[in-house]
Amino acid sequence: MISASRHLAAVLTWKPLAATAVGTATWLALSERPSLVLLSAAAAAIAAATPFVLDDTAAATLQSSPATLRQRRAHRVALILPLLAAWWALALTTVSRSTVHLPLAAHTLQFVTLVGIGLAGASTTSRVDSDRARGGTIGALAVIICFGTAFLPERSLQLVPGDPAAPDAARQLIVILAVAIAIQCGGSIDPARRTALRLRLTALRLRRTS
Repeated sequence: MISASRHLAAVLTWKPLAATAVGTATWLALSERPSLVLLSAAAAAIAAATPFVLDDTAAATLQSSPATLRQRRAHRVALILPLLAAWWALALTTVSRSTVHLPLAAHTLQFVTLVGIGLAGASTTSRVDSDRARGGTIGALAVIICFGTAFLPERSLQLVPGDPAAPDAARQLIVILAVAIAIQCGGSIDPARRTALRLRLTALRLRRTS
């Protein structure tokens, strides 16, 4: 297990996430008074860089692997969790120096939701595109679009609430996160198993119509 983790860590697409982590941490540290909006923007940047770790140029050769696609993706995400946690702790520490009341739980939920959106976007790429090495780009675009709606007028369609500490924001973020997790699970089904499920559904439909 340890040797497999080392090998996977060596082939992961680390550069986008590592560069964004260093850049945003420096950005927050150099800001005279980093605001909560700046914290959310930095969190969105990290979330947009995270989906690239799911890019797998060798996915086609691993379809016969004993490990399922879902397990391989879960392993990739598990490897980056310490980095995400360390960056988030550093970001909160930096912002808390200039912010008296920091809604820790609300912004943490927003960060986790944005990461979930990015991973969901990357996970669904294989269902519409045979090139799984482009999932990171799709996931990043999903985060940018969803986070961008937070700056729309309040009565507009805000997929991500502008203020994560607002009364109804937590409920909205939890729903979005649940949907993102469901999309990730559905998009991580092995292609062979997905084909078998489609054939079974088609057979059931034919039986009902006959």
